[in-house]
Amino acid sequence: MNEDALGREKSAACPPGTELELLAPAGSVEALDAALKAGADAVYIGGSRFGARAYADNPDDITLLRTIDRVHMAGRKLYLTVNTLFKNQELEGELLTWLAPFYRQGLDGVIVQDPGVVKVVRASFPGMEIHASTQMAVTGAAGARMMKRAGICRVVPARELSLDEIRQIHQETHLAVECFVHGAMCYSYSGMCLMSSMIGGRSGNRGRCAGVCRLPCSVRDDRGEQLHRGAVWPLSMKDLCALELLPELIEAGCTSFKIEGRMKRPEYTAGVTELYRKYIDLWKTSPDVWKVDPGDLKRLQTLFNRDGLSQGYYHTRNGRGMIALQNLKQSDQQAKLRSAAVQKAYETISAGLRKSRIKTPCDVCLELQPEAPAKLMLKAETSAGAVRAEVSGGLVQAAREHPVDKTQILRQLRKTGDSPWEIQEAELRIPDRQIFMPVSQINALRRDGLESLTRACLQKYHRQETLSEAADGIAAAGTDAAKSKTAAARTGNRKSTGKPVAPSEWKVWLQIEHPGQIDKTIQVLKKLMDGNLDKMFAGICLPLMDVTEEQMKSVCRILRADVRKSAVESAGGYAQNQKPGLRLRFSLPHVIRADQYRQIRERTESFYTLYEPDGFLARSLEGLGLLQELHMEHAGILDAGLFTWNNQALEFYRSLGFHRDTVPYELNRQELRRRDNSGSELVLYGRTPLMISAQCVRKTMDRCAKRNDTMLLRDRKGAEFPVVCCCGQCYNCLYNSVPQSLLANWADAAGITGTAVFRVIITTETMAQIEEVLQKTMQAYGAAAGGRPEAARFSFPTTGGHYKRGVE
Repeated sequence: MNEDALGREKSAACPPGTELELLAPAGSVEALDAALKAGADAVYIGGSRFGARAYADNPDDITLLRTIDRVHMAGRKLYLTVNTLFKNQELEGELLTWLAPFYRQGLDGVIVQDPGVVKVVRASFPGMEIHASTQMAVTGAAGARMMKRAGICRVVPARELSLDEIRQIHQETHLAVECFVHGAMCYSYSGMCLMSSMIGGRSGNRGRCAGVCRLPCSVRDDRGEQLHRGAVWPLSMKDLCALELLPELIEAGCTSFKIEGRMKRPEYTAGVTELYRKYIDLWKTSPDVWKVDPGDLKRLQTLFNRDGLSQGYYHTRNGRGMIALQNLKQSDQQAKLRSAAVQKAYETISAGLRKSRIKTPCDVCLELQPEAPAKLMLKAETSAGAVRAEVSGGLVQAAREHPVDKTQILRQLRKTGDSPWEIQEAELRIPDRQIFMPVSQINALRRDGLESLTRACLQKYHRQETLSEAADGIAAAGTDAAKSKTAAARTGNRKSTGKPVAPSEWKVWLQIEHPGQIDKTIQVLKKLMDGNLDKMFAGICLPLMDVTEEQMKSVCRILRADVRKSAVESAGGYAQNQKPGLRLRFSLPHVIRADQYRQIRERTESFYTLYEPDGFLARSLEGLGLLQELHMEHAGILDAGLFTWNNQALEFYRSLGFHRDTVPYELNRQELRRRDNSGSELVLYGRTPLMISAQCVRKTMDRCAKRNDTMLLRDRKGAEFPVVCCCGQCYNCLYNSVPQSLLANWADAAGITGTAVFRVIITTETMAQIEEVLQKTMQAYGAAAGGRPEAARFSFPTTGGHYKRGVE
């Protein structure tokens, strides 16, 4: 596309008057001030609780209230990050009380990850914007549409999306779209990472990510060959710099440009914000001659970079050029040079910040009449509209010796000190005869006037509403939950979510994750078939997009059920197969992108008609959106990664028609006791997916093999993590080094949750290990049914995950 054509498309996509927002990070009040001084239109900041950067220098509650006013006085906006997952007691008993003062103070919006928070905030604070965090991993229009119907007004798409995918979301949903343009990148799709949680107990879903992806490890292929020499950092992403892509982002429908960096210094925030401000303004005034100065790119690189910058995923699906494979900071000489350059840049920025002041223009008129109080009238045009104030005080006297000097009065009026105002025009109305008024009274009148104007301005932002009736109900539910918790602690009973189900009624689903495991599992099942398998097993769950026709025939023979094509009720009813034998399920991909959506949708419809499955396991919002648009909510089963930590989240999904879910991996037994598990399934065995990444370890270390295979990452402590290349959908699944097994806790977990449906997941096991897993599962089942304890020890290491320890 030539430059003239590009310029015309810019204008068409963003007509005059369209608001473009530069959104800067504020990890502290000092960083917030730096962002405002550098030209940010809005800032996002965490409070004392519930933010995804728990280790930032977040303000306390009183400071945050003042900060909201400070931002509004500067004519900007403030968004509060409430982008973590909530436990029941936090959401129903703490969030509303904590959030209410900020809402009344005029908080502009909240950035959220947890669907339960969406439900609660929408019901309780109807006047506040809700933004879908990138932690929600929105990868397409179907998921975005679903969240829009739930009350979301702005979406921050997954950072892995291309410009075309962002354009499609904007065009099909008309949602406001906010995109990251600068800063650190996560290796995993945000919200789909449990690596820090499972390895060290510090959950990224709770704002406590330990950044273990930034550590070195070795890489071996499926033949056991190491693919490199020396230390490498195959999961460490370079920082994003999309400055040169601003026009293309605008053309794609992005209107908010987000800078990452709440853990960085105020100087960094100011330096990056200033440069993006420069080029957004340049695009607004001169889009046809818009061009980035190479010197400014160098400045950005000096401020901070993780062994280089990249333009992220906007034009690239994945690749080695986005990975900081080598840690250049290891070189002492390079570290010294870089440190000196950064220090010099920061000193320059810091000096500029000290001199800078944020002031809003206002006009004043002072009226002085003899034997009458002085009157000061003020007015200003702010982002909230026109504001006016009027104050009076101090008696004006007839002059005897020293009449007031008009020049002196005007000079005093213009002294605004630390107030947020700057006098633009000052008018003085005095009589022809000489008068007198002490300078101290003029100063006091000016201070009172500016304070009154400030109050008038802030009144336009402050809300007077109290919590809605819906909020009272949620708070009452939280009180009831607290009472139930106390009672449960006294009696040792779990929260009542239905009577515990007898082991004879337990059903286990065998879930096969990847195509390479299907044939192995089929052979093991044939070996173990003895006529009693279906007493425990409910059926088999297969990967929808990877299972072949031949494999389907083999599985159907094992299931011993009539799963041939049959008529489905014309009204679209769910045809349950009541014949003896095991059932079928299908799992949707972990990630569904725009270029795969149609194919996945067509296969879902086809398999639903052909096999009348028990359901489809959805792993993402896009998967749920796909099922919703097919009117197949009744067939949807939420996987463990779909944020159902609390009962409000469960109600959120149920209101959309989804009534089956999977118990989350990060809750411990006490937290599960307080969760409504009435529609839940529990994973008994399987490797926990630690990361779902658009990157490919094989491609990074070697080349794209165009096939599904498995790599091994070995960390500094010798633990090996399998990485499965899901080539058909072009993403990697990085699994825990050891499988999680709750077989030894089966009866306990079943008693706590009240569920009767369990899952055994096969990921990277050998045929011998698959056989061992199934035999141990049947042994544990028999032991539980007979009331006997079962150790369920494997010949290979396993972990209990978070069942006992949980996360903070």
